[in-house]
Amino acid sequence: MSIMLNPQRSVLPVDEAGRELLEYPQPAFPCFMEAADLFQYPDVPWHWHEVVELCLVRDGAIDFHVANHTHRLRTGEGGFTNRSIMHA
Repeated sequence: MSIMLNPQRSVLPVDEAGRELLEYPQPAFPCFMEAADLFQYPDVPWHWHEVVELCLVRDGAIDFHVANHTHRLRTGEGGFTNRSIMHA
């Protein structure tokens, strides 16, 4: 697994269908980790991708929107989004 630290990414690129445009270091094994300050994304668009997503809140709190539900995640809590599920 590759670890990608990308604190400079300030936009979440999505296509017209809402699919997040991700580039994987090894396309045959679509997996990576990214440490990011989610507060740099003030308006995360609804999006989906073909891989699962795990989110861990290291400090503060976020609203984690998955399908028709909103979950308030606080420090030390996390969320899971299955593949192809809309979330923001």
